[in-house]
Amino acid sequence: MKKSLIALAALATVGAAQAQSSSVTLYGVVDAGYSDTEKTIAGVSNSQKAFTNSNYTSTRFGIRGTEDLGGGMRAGFIIESGIGSHPMAGFYQTGSSASTKAGATLSSASPATAGTDHTVLGNREMGVNLSTASGTTVNVGFGTTAIRRLVLAYDAAGGTNLVGNVLTNDATLSSNRSTGAGVAQKLGDFTVAAGVSSNVDSADGKQDVKTSTGYIGSLDYAKGKAAFGIARQVSKTNTLAVTGDVVSLTTAGAIGRAATCSASSSVACLTVTAAVSATDVKRTIDIAGASYDLGVAKVFAQYAKVKIDDSLTANAVGEGTRTATTLGVAAPVGKFTLHALVSNGNQNMAVTAGTAAVKRDLTGYNVGARYALSKRTFGYAAYGETKLDGTSGVTNELKTQQTTVGLVHSF
Repeated sequence: MKKSLIALAALATVGAAQAQSSSVTLYGVVDAGYSDTEKTIAGVSNSQKAFTNSNYTSTRFGIRGTEDLGGGMRAGFIIESGIGSHPMAGFYQTGSSASTKAGATLSSASPATAGTDHTVLGNREMGVNLSTASGTTVNVGFGTTAIRRLVLAYDAAGGTNLVGNVLTNDATLSSNRSTGAGVAQKLGDFTVAAGVSSNVDSADGKQDVKTSTGYIGSLDYAKGKAAFGIARQVSKTNTLAVTGDVVSLTTAGAIGRAATCSASSSVACLTVTAAVSATDVKRTIDIAGASYDLGVAKVFAQYAKVKIDDSLTANAVGEGTRTATTLGVAAPVGKFTLHALVSNGNQNMAVTAGTAAVKRDLTGYNVGARYALSKRTFGYAAYGETKLDGTSGVTNELKTQQTTVGLVHSF
């Protein structure tokens, strides 16, 4: 009997030690509220007034876990998924694309039409990491890059889905994620990090096809009231040319096949496969952010530059640069936190294939407030606007306005 009690006590001790050495946590955020959003392109306006999700921040859930490997080393994992819809994912303030808004499409061509929302497991984060007592962390998998992290960290509004901050409204920045490996090292108040991503398809007799293959580096500093961060990401994506295939009826009554239609020799032409030119696109992103806590308020500054270059096609659509700067302030007043920010920048990009880049001014602002109901729950109200100017020969001025109120709960 005594031996049995000793054995049970030993098993209990081992179980407790194992429970202490590893843990799994379920977490998430739910954002629900009302939004009045209007988008105008070249004078044609579409709007949506609806109770929707994710107007302030993205509704999501995740699972994270850690395990103590001994000797100061720990292993961890994360799987994070967006729930239902991410309304700001398609709000391209730097272009004139239609945008997805909680299951409806706002476009310049037609009224909002119903869409489909999907929840995909691990579509925000999915990876494994190792960390040491010396401050080294190694990550492998899919997830947030330093570009996205800096965009979110230095946004005065704190609500990445709010209209107004042209950096957070640019999906190239705020939805910047990659699959690859990275390492970060903490050095006192600084953290330096670097990473690589690689996705290369190869086939005999064909050129390799790269998708978002490149590298990223970042440097962060945080001490007391001050913090700043900088990062650069370079990636390449290329596609192979597709030979066209058409069926034509000639003036002599003969039916033939060719790569392209010839108006001079055909009276009728049916395209089976459209010809597509090869692309070789290099994208470079530079970003910097900083904040300082004055006590009565916290001030923020952000800067980003995105450069797109297609080495095979001069003045390809979207080729060129866009830059933006955002300045903001957040001030606590009792349970309220008031915020205001203003964005200013421009895009100098080709809007029509084969024509020179067109410079267009890009502006935005947002004002609003959060009210803390608890450590995990707050209410919000905000108004924001962005505008991408049209210029001579470019009549597609883009303007987006948003008024929203809602509740956010974290668990």
